Amino acid sequence: VAQAALPPVGRAVLGRRPPPKQRAPREGAWRGPSARARLPPSERERPNFASVHSTVAISRDAFAVVCRATPERGGPGEDIGLGPLAGVYDAVGEWLVRHPAPLWLVNSPLKTRVTEILAGASYDPEASVAAVKVLIASDDVVVFSATYCPFSAAAKAALRAEGVPFTAVEWNTTPGGGGFAPALATLTGRSSIPHVFIGGESVGGCNDGTPGIRPLIASGHLDEVLEICSEPTRSARAAHAASMTRR
Repeated sequence: VAQAALPPVGRAVLGRRPPPKQRAPREGAWRGPSARARLPPSERERPNFASVHSTVAISRDAFAVVCRATPERGGPGEDIGLGPLAGVYDAVGEWLVRHPAPLWLVNSPLKTRVTEILAGASYDPEASVAAVKVLIASDDVVVFSATYCPFSAAAKAALRAEGVPFTAVEWNTTPGGGGFAPALATLTGRSSIPHVFIGGESVGGCNDGTPGIRPLIASGHLDEVLEICSEPTRSARAAHAASMTRR
């Protein structure tokens, strides 16, 4: 069909379309990245979910803490046995890590109440709080985590990337772990998992909190916070930083 025989609209369809008009930004609109997106380039890449996990077993009587390292594994999708769907699950999780929910939804009183209900009839608030306190004190850096959670995987990956040794407490594979989230809410006002503690102090979760582990790393204040930790933890972090500098 000859373009000359077509009306102007037909010729526009067959011919090259004009470039789209550029919208001028609204006056006063923020043109820079959000605080959560202001992360180092390495953190904006696909998180490396492979990790060495620590399984923590709790005796509800003595609250004895036993840590056992397990071999490296894949992402959360593999951990919970999704088979061929594991990659899809992890891809969705990575997207959620980059696009977190608003804080009013993440740490709402309603969510805390839901965690109490899901803890079950055997939930003992006092025993759970006591167990969580022991776990927090069990290591310089403790991550309350879940094997299926992409935010937990990203928080642990961020710590590993900085050479920070830590203990991961996977609530969904720990006896009595169902009470950890409401216990954390009692202690800190925050029931969300993951929850990172450094030197016994709450840092928050993956992207949010006080200020959250990834924002803390992005701010450059990680080493300052680690000063309250033991010499082995600080040495491990310093050795990693030195190795990265030599590259």
